[in-house]
Amino acid sequence: AAWEYVIASEQPYVNNDVQNTPNTSSAETAQGIQAMACVPLISHERAFGALAIGCDRSISAGEQRVLTGIGDMIANAIQRSSLYEQTQRDAAQMTAVSAIGRTLAETLDLQETYARLAQAIQDLYPDATTVLIANFDTRHELITCAYGILEGQRIDVSTLPPIPLAPPGEGTQSLVIRTRQPLIMDELPGKLKGRHELSSAAQSSQSAIYAPLLA
Repeated sequence: AAWEYVIASEQPYVNNDVQNTPNTSSAETAQGIQAMACVPLISHERAFGALAIGCDRSISAGEQRVLTGIGDMIANAIQRSSLYEQTQRDAAQMTAVSAIGRTLAETLDLQETYARLAQAIQDLYPDATTVLIANFDTRHELITCAYGILEGQRIDVSTLPPIPLAPPGEGTQSLVIRTRQPLIMDELPGKLKGRHELSSAAQSSQSAIYAPLLA
């Protein structure tokens, strides 16, 4: 389709003989349009969408330039809106993080601390299906799940065996512990296949964020 070409090439496209052009999409020919123009929506030197029009007459070069100008205005407006929404989300997340600190300071009971932390994470990431909190025994180099939530239900962590610290560069939890840096993983089921993880629950998720607990 024209819009796919425009987004990939980041170049405008004009066709004044749509009906007789090979490889034209069925949607374009079915509507009986004779001409179409499509321009990319570009932000930060990258196309993120396209704007297209169809006509029953030829589209002039001047009309194409006007459409390009309109596309630029739309791209800028969308970018401003996206930045505003991102700013609002960031502010809300920072407020939530501050609230987590206050909530955890209200109790000295370890299990209650875990429960409050897990709940706060779920509030911060409402689409998270799994929350796991693990402890690391530096003496024996073992990672043990201390608290877990799966699909809103608490996990019996006593059924989850400890994991030995993996060699450098291996294992998700081990990598985070060794580097003391967070780790984001996409396409999680494929990457965890065949690995010995804290819980098979993690394999039901599509992505994950691992973060070290530093004292």
